[in-house]
Amino acid sequence: MNEGHPTSRILLVLPPASAVRAAIASDLRVWAVVDPAVRTSDALAAAGLPARRLLMASLADPDALRTLLERCAHVYGIDRIIHSECGTRSMLQPVLGSEAAALTAAKAAAVVREISRRLGWAVSELPGTAVLQRLLEQGGYQGPHLGDEPPAWPTFDVWTLSVDGMHIVTDVTAQRADVDESDKDQARIRATVRALLDLAGYRHGMVRTAVELTAQGCRIIDVTL
Repeated sequence: MNEGHPTSRILLVLPPASAVRAAIASDLRVWAVVDPAVRTSDALAAAGLPARRLLMASLADPDALRTLLERCAHVYGIDRIIHSECGTRSMLQPVLGSEAAALTAAKAAAVVREISRRLGWAVSELPGTAVLQRLLEQGGYQGPHLGDEPPAWPTFDVWTLSVDGMHIVTDVTAQRADVDESDKDQARIRATVRALLDLAGYRHGMVRTAVELTAQGCRIIDVTL
């Protein structure tokens, strides 16, 4: 459990099935923490996660979550604990409501950061909007969107799982149901998001990136951990 060797064993906290499936396909050994309040166990099993690597914890109890993560990191030789605050918030919102879901997700994120630092792992953060703007301009990309008007072109939510700076696109979903993108469009969207994370020096974590597909190319609208 140190920074000196490649990451092979990851512990995902309340992950979507798409992230588990993509991680397994990338030859990573995956463990996952699920909250009994969110019935995702069957979906993760269908994604290929063995039952013995499925761990239960209430994210509403930070102390219990901390104990479970620390024990699993030690027992299973975990190289990295990965959690998405915005992803957890979205999954808990239908069960807990907006305010409680946001608070629970933030507390879980704080626990993951605390344990990661205690184990000597660097915690990946994204730079602020102004820095992202400069990085994207230097790389020849458009964004982030700074205006108040909504995007005029089709917009996609792109979820990625980053491990050792390798950015695995786990899901691309149009924000409107009537949008149908081509394989070429999909490739452009994926390439733009990977380029953004490379430019930002992002190494480990799950990120949601909103991308607008314009006639001039892909434009980054928003990036959320």
